Amino acid sequence: MDRIASQLGKYIRSPIFFMSSYWTVPKRQDLLDGSGKPSRVPLIPNKAQQIIWSKIEERLKKKQPIRLAILKARQLGISTFVCALAQHYAMTHPDVYVLSIADKLDLPRQWLRRAKIWYNQTPAPLRPHLAASNAKELFFDLLQSRYYIASAEGKLPGTGFALQFLHYSEVGYWQNADSVQEQTFASVPRSGIIIIESTGNQVGDWWYNFYYRAKEGISNFEAIFLPWYLEPSYAIKGAKVDDLTPYEENLLRAGATIEQIAWRREYIQSKLAGDEEKFTRQFPATEQEAFRSGGKNVFTAEQVAQAYKTVREPAWRGEILTSMTDNPRNFKLVESEGGSLQIFEKPNPNYHYCIGADVQWGESEASDYDAAFVECLETGKVAAFIMGRWQMPHWAQILAALGYYYNTATIAPERNSVAAEGVIWTLLGRNYQNWRYPKIYVSAKMLSLRSTGRIEDYGWKTTNQTKTALVAFTMKQTAAGEMDWAVEVAVRQMAAWITDEKTLTLTHPAGQHDDALMARMITAYVAQQLRNTVELYSPPPKIEKIDNMAQRVARQAGLLENSQEDEQEEIELVEV
Repeated sequence: MDRIASQLGKYIRSPIFFMSSYWTVPKRQDLLDGSGKPSRVPLIPNKAQQIIWSKIEERLKKKQPIRLAILKARQLGISTFVCALAQHYAMTHPDVYVLSIADKLDLPRQWLRRAKIWYNQTPAPLRPHLAASNAKELFFDLLQSRYYIASAEGKLPGTGFALQFLHYSEVGYWQNADSVQEQTFASVPRSGIIIIESTGNQVGDWWYNFYYRAKEGISNFEAIFLPWYLEPSYAIKGAKVDDLTPYEENLLRAGATIEQIAWRREYIQSKLAGDEEKFTRQFPATEQEAFRSGGKNVFTAEQVAQAYKTVREPAWRGEILTSMTDNPRNFKLVESEGGSLQIFEKPNPNYHYCIGADVQWGESEASDYDAAFVECLETGKVAAFIMGRWQMPHWAQILAALGYYYNTATIAPERNSVAAEGVIWTLLGRNYQNWRYPKIYVSAKMLSLRSTGRIEDYGWKTTNQTKTALVAFTMKQTAAGEMDWAVEVAVRQMAAWITDEKTLTLTHPAGQHDDALMARMITAYVAQQLRNTVELYSPPPKIEKIDNMAQRVARQAGLLENSQEDEQEEIELVEV
């Protein structure tokens, strides 16, 4: 009796053991081939589904609420798997309300038919009494539990009671995600489960913003991305591939196989008429490929992948504090986990630095961001990045302080608005403050500072011509692996940047930003110009110590070479 009770407990506690033992789904290969009625196989979780379950187990062990935002490629079986988890929960827990919401109006009936198949496949001792079922609901009366399946295109059930399990499917294609969230999220207690899964759709839509809030740690959801190559059936067995492209080499490094790359090539040619971009939308290998930008992307997937290789965590994060009544030389660096300033490399006293800045106006959430990069002229590496919302005089103070910290770097603020011109006036000492920044980028072809007093001589002016030059330079440097990006937000904006189909201008999708992208491109372009105007530091050769006669003889014979190692000392962060 104890053994039977233990066995029953195992089925109840483990949805994976339960579904693998009793429930079936159409055979994957039969569905892909489309030949006849598919046979059924046990619902044994595949690799992508196992990743989801492992995340659930991790959060249970840490006693964290189960909140998952799953960005997926097509046909990985994620909707089916989450529906199975939801139904198991309703069949094994008393007094619970479980709700799955599909994207299309006809799906609830299809999902209920599948749910009834699973119910009937469950052995009688494990099957709770089903009091009623209709086109949208299974109600287990002895448990007083129900599993309801709705559609985002139809009417939602009343939510005046607690939801213990909430499942959104393909939310990227909902027209009313905001209102559905308002109706349902508040009904789920902390102990409840919320799983949102969808393929990507549009950059800047509800799902895009929700997913990236989770990825950036802004919400209590955990972001999970499931690329197409997790599905082993997407492969041509025994296939060989010659002459891999750089993009395909990246796929191999990420986890795809040669057989999967062969399948990808064949699918693009036979099913998509050679349109590689369509493939990446349906079968993304990265998060960035999952979302369309509403126009023709400016940068290619290969260029974006190359940029992502340089993304890394900063060595330090915090704030650079200045006083509006004091000279920005007297700044302070204060460490904080969520600070606006990220430092990747501390200033080397021998090196030269450049700061490119995007300038906006105001501190409200509706405002665009102020953003700036610091690049080392000697190494080409990003030394620091800062992004936030400040009033114009404060942003000028911050840029000046950052410039002083990096050896009085040349500052190139974008000059495309009243706010931007106000920053330059402040840096020039024309706004009645008691300081003036000595090194501001000068436009035109002269890079030595001119005291003409004309505001149009200073800063970076973005026009269609200069923007095209920025993009061309960025493409060339990135493709060659010679441009350091460091910060993910800049690369994400790079991936989303489009040529507007109506105006034919280079821009960001509606509702999105390109502040970090513009700051990075301006910084890199200006840094390249400045390299021709300064004497870059080159560390002296290191002379090897001659310890014995044999080395002295070898040196005289020219067999030993001087070491070229850089002996720069590590500079500690200090408060000035």
